[in-house]
Amino acid sequence: MLVADNGKVIRFNESDVRERFRGTLGVKGIS
Repeated sequence: MLVADNGKVIRFNESDVRERFRGTLGVKGIS
């Protein structure tokens, strides 16, 4: 799965994506 982060496209494992989304979405205030 690919995740756009600060203009970069980073590939994460499923578990990493979930944790990453929690932090990113929390910071950006998107639910």
